Amino acid sequence: MSSASKSDPPQLMLCHLLSPERIASLSPFELSIQPYTLHYHRPAATSRGKLRQLHTYYIHCHSPLGDGIGESCPLLGLSPELADAQPPYLQQLSDACAAVQAAQGLSDELITALPSSILFGIECALLSALRADSEGQIIIPSPYTEGTQDIPIHQLIWMDSLENMLQQIDDGASAGHRALKWKLGSLPWADELTVLQYASRHYPSLELRADANGSMSPSEAADKLPQLADAGLHWIEQPIKAGQHAAMAALCRSTEHSHLRIALDEELIAYPVSQREQLIGRILPHGLVIKPSLHGGLHGAQQWQSIAAKHGISHWYNSSLESNITLNILAQWVAAQPQSRGIVQGLGKGSLYRNNCPTRSQIIEGNLHYTG
Repeated sequence: MSSASKSDPPQLMLCHLLSPERIASLSPFELSIQPYTLHYHRPAATSRGKLRQLHTYYIHCHSPLGDGIGESCPLLGLSPELADAQPPYLQQLSDACAAVQAAQGLSDELITALPSSILFGIECALLSALRADSEGQIIIPSPYTEGTQDIPIHQLIWMDSLENMLQQIDDGASAGHRALKWKLGSLPWADELTVLQYASRHYPSLELRADANGSMSPSEAADKLPQLADAGLHWIEQPIKAGQHAAMAALCRSTEHSHLRIALDEELIAYPVSQREQLIGRILPHGLVIKPSLHGGLHGAQQWQSIAAKHGISHWYNSSLESNITLNILAQWVAAQPQSRGIVQGLGKGSLYRNNCPTRSQIIEGNLHYTG
């Protein structure tokens, strides 16, 4: 796809996109909630078991300027708002929508207090209501929404048998993807290394990413990370559980002389705003995997992105199995960030569901392309 464009706008900061003045133009707005269940085409194996359906919640914003829609999609086992000690999720979501509606905006206090998946859904609903076109598809204009600049995305290799995972690697490479990503932990360790060795030997130009989901102990990671590096892995996400900062920092230092790099993921969940930069400064990871629905909404995503830039570390964005409603908005947000341009992102999983919403994007040669 051509990278030429009629315009190449500066970074669109969220403080402008959701400024009090812009949100005031929606007033008086109302927020309503629509529960929805997404059904997979076939069960999807993950580190948290097989997924057959996903419960999500659409947030509708009704305003004189126009209507918008966002999505709050908590993930069982990851979203803190689903913890047993919390009120039921729908109650939390209803209370949050009532508070934002009463305030007719997002105050700093609300941004700090709201759970990530709920804040993200409300942010997207407000952005959608402030859309740039009458049909609600172009939320943030950019070369991407002009159809002149695509977003490279990785191919996700789902947990499966060794034979089927090797076939997925072949399929992803032939589809034109520049990066492949899979979850560690579904196969015996020798087979995990076989998968990596196969990908690096047959497709040496591809970037190889793996997500450990914190499954290793620090001592186990110290032993296995060199093996993964030798097998050809370029990035590993969250090798050990979150909260072990000294151990994670030591692992990051231990890989400095290899091509293997460590990115944080679960480490960023529910981390206090005031301590985020201190966390990154202490661990000094090589990258951040930013998920707005888990890492503080778009406000948190912007902060994590700024911290990454300040420390000279890489970052990319991941969706969290949401529907096409969220994928559309998140892709437009990513495309509007100059420092994200050209980086392979973790977007484009909307084809998983048989009852997904329509989308105006498609995957062409490993890139997310906006069809308009």
